[in-house]
Amino acid sequence: MKKSLIMVLALCVAAAMLLSACGQAKKPEATTVPESAAEEVSEAVSEAVEEVTEAVSEVVEEVTDAAEEAKEEASEAVSEAAEEVTEAISEVAEEVTDAAEEVKEEASEIAEEITDAAEEVKEEAADAAEDVKEEASEAVEEVKEEVSDTAEEVKEEASEVVEEVKEEAVDTAEEVKEEAASVVEDAKDKTEEVVEDVKDKAEEVKEDAAAVVEDAKDKVEEIVEDVTAEAEEAAEEAVEETSELTAPMTYAEYAAAEIDDEVFVEAYVQNHQSWWEDKITVYAADEDGAYFIYEMACSEEDAAKLVPGTKILVRGYKAEWSGEVEIADATFEFAEEDGEGYIAEAEDITELLGKDELIDHMNEFVSFKGLTIEPSKDADEKEAPFLYNWDGSGTQGDDLYFNASVNGETFTFTVESYLCDKDTDVYKAVEAL
Repeated sequence: MKKSLIMVLALCVAAAMLLSACGQAKKPEATTVPESAAEEVSEAVSEAVEEVTEAVSEVVEEVTDAAEEAKEEASEAVSEAAEEVTEAISEVAEEVTDAAEEVKEEASEIAEEITDAAEEVKEEAADAAEDVKEEASEAVEEVKEEVSDTAEEVKEEASEVVEEVKEEAVDTAEEVKEEAASVVEDAKDKTEEVVEDVKDKAEEVKEDAAAVVEDAKDKVEEIVEDVTAEAEEAAEEAVEETSELTAPMTYAEYAAAEIDDEVFVEAYVQNHQSWWEDKITVYAADEDGAYFIYEMACSEEDAAKLVPGTKILVRGYKAEWSGEVEIADATFEFAEEDGEGYIAEAEDITELLGKDELIDHMNEFVSFKGLTIEPSKDADEKEAPFLYNWDGSGTQGDDLYFNASVNGETFTFTVESYLCDKDTDVYKAVEAL
């Protein structure tokens, strides 16, 4: 292209010199030029001008074609370079985006682990987890900003290279690729460092959280023990404060109390039914009367200590069920012994059978003498000296029912197996009737 331009310029200069020479030439003063010679010179000049003009036109056409080809080649080179640079930038952006997503996912997973660990502890673990989250988020943001800035720099450099060079665009694109790859590697390295830092901090938080949890457990156990002890003391104090009964009642006071009134008595164990599920039913008495204490709260260990003659303090509420007067919702404590204890002697109340006065001896230890055993009838009207269950449908070990008569009247007696089971003398005596 440069050689063509030089040739055009040379031809133009030659033509100009020739025209100048023709226009400025003077005839010799002493010589006259024939007309024919002048015509020949004019024709020669005209032909030379035409040739020069044609040559210039050809050269201009060649230069124009060459310029068009050069433009097309340059345009193609620029387009190719732009495409390659665009592809390189796109690849860099994708790799950077992938790296950022990986960092986000890893940071998110770590944040979830930290959150799960921090949920188990109190405010200290929560604060630590929040700190780690914030640091991880800041680290991710820094990486994203650095990657974004690097991508912008790559775009600017690529744009400047396209404007400044044409044929070297391909090489420049390769260099951009290499630089982008290097940037991506740097970003990955930084991301890995951030992730490692976050993991290390997460481990530290987990260890601190575990220690805090252990401390919290110990403190909670101590608090529970203290609160339990305080609650028990408060309950006892509340019972003492809310109860108007500070001293045991006499039997007369107990007998005079209304149903559902609170009662507080001091009595001696005479017997008790079987212990079951931290409850026991006790028959108790003092020298003035007797008490039926229904399902009193009692541990199995304490139940073994409730032998006949044991003195106890009982607090509960006077109740009635099917005519049976009892102390319900009862609690007790062992009272200080003042001797060998009290065991009531059986009182003969045979003459009261069938009379209203019999109820005045409810729950007492009594005896009936001179009775005659009468046959009992089961549900099928079959007679027997006694029955297992009231209708004879039971077996040994169930309650025993038998009939006895005195003064022309027959009465039904029951041996409750829960009080006197099949291995007791009472149970065996009835079976021997």
